[in-house]
Amino acid sequence: MIIHIQPGDELNTIIHRIQAASQEQITLVVTEDWGLMRDPVVWRTIAQYAQRLDTQILVDTHDLVVSSQARAAGLEVSPADLSAAAEDDALGENQSDKNRRMIERLSVLLLIAAATLGLVYMAMPKVTLVVTPAVVSFQHSLTFPLAGFSAAEAVETEVTITRRTAATGRQVLGISKAVGEVVLINQSEESVTVPRGTIVTTASDTPFLIAADVHVPGVTTQYFMGIPVGMQAGQAAAPIEALVPGSSGNVAEGRIVRIVGFDLDVRNPEPTRGGADTVLQVAAEADLGRARQMVERDADQEVREALARQLAGSGKRLLEETLQVQIAWDGQTPSGEETGEVFATAKVKGKGYSLDEEKLRAEVEAALAKLMSASHVLIPHTIDYRTVAIGGGAGDQFLQCEVAGYSRAVVSPDEVASSVLGAAVDDLETLAERLPAVGHMEVREYSGDHLPRLRRWLNVEIAEPDF
Repeated sequence: MIIHIQPGDELNTIIHRIQAASQEQITLVVTEDWGLMRDPVVWRTIAQYAQRLDTQILVDTHDLVVSSQARAAGLEVSPADLSAAAEDDALGENQSDKNRRMIERLSVLLLIAAATLGLVYMAMPKVTLVVTPAVVSFQHSLTFPLAGFSAAEAVETEVTITRRTAATGRQVLGISKAVGEVVLINQSEESVTVPRGTIVTTASDTPFLIAADVHVPGVTTQYFMGIPVGMQAGQAAAPIEALVPGSSGNVAEGRIVRIVGFDLDVRNPEPTRGGADTVLQVAAEADLGRARQMVERDADQEVREALARQLAGSGKRLLEETLQVQIAWDGQTPSGEETGEVFATAKVKGKGYSLDEEKLRAEVEAALAKLMSASHVLIPHTIDYRTVAIGGGAGDQFLQCEVAGYSRAVVSPDEVASSVLGAAVDDLETLAERLPAVGHMEVREYSGDHLPRLRRWLNVEIAEPDF
């Protein structure tokens, strides 16, 4: 097959024609002296494609430079006598090649024109219509059982609380015993020996011990000049010591009047002395009661603080109304113990529910979404939690939320566009009143009086309502 190379042919065109020929042998005829075919790169490229296609290329030319470059690239150059025959054959094909190239160029021009029109259409500036949906306010009371509620979780803690208060009890303690002396009077005729340790007492039963064995003689007759003139009772002095230490053993003279176990009269002619006391500070029941009251007072707050630390950083908070506090007493100062302060200790358990704010919002939004009509959607950031309270009894508690907020209408850009295409910009507010889903419409950066008539040139943008 013979391929004639023309001055207007490019390298890609030549390669394409070689590939399209699909012949084992192709003759390239270069009939004119022009620059492209004198480029050695061109001939090396043709030689590479000939090798890939397994095609023998024969170059027919009168140009010595071209023939030299073709040979250098490894291609075969035809002898001079073949050139004349090639020129005769080319006469018939030359006109058809020119016609073909003309058709190709015309097709390219038509494609370019169509692409240009398409780009103009696509790049035509659009008018942006900003549509703000209509909004509706709502207020609902939502109830969620705590059992199984994903936003509520049972929590518990235990703390040990010890509270102290000053001891106000007073205990008088004797530190030394009173001592003195009594006179034992025997009105009988028989003498009496009173052993050590015998008890004598006052009329109010303050006890004393006789500190030594004492012999008390019986009654004796009194004589004057040999003549009996009277009877005298037997007497003996005995040292005494108070049975218990303390100032209670200090009694006035004449107060000790009884003796245990003997028919004797007793008198103390002098006051007893030496009994001394000290006052101890001890734990009184009232003090212990105050310490327990302090524990009970602080138990609730301590449990709340412990649970708050436990929930810190988790995004959860304690539902105060669900908190239950149990106090188990774990020790206290013994009543009557000498001390400057008393204490009471208890183990305090707290149980309740925590609330995950994020999950609560999700649950509330899901519940509200079910209450919305199909033509409206919830605006989550407008939800206002008026109250969040706990109701019901133990084991049957529920969370009740009073919420308020806004929903917006669902707006279809295509429906809005079909209603306003070609409309006057000044009529947009009137048109918005006819569209229930639209709250407001306005054009952005547009100076024309009317909107475009073609949908392609109108961009409808849905704006979120501003609160």
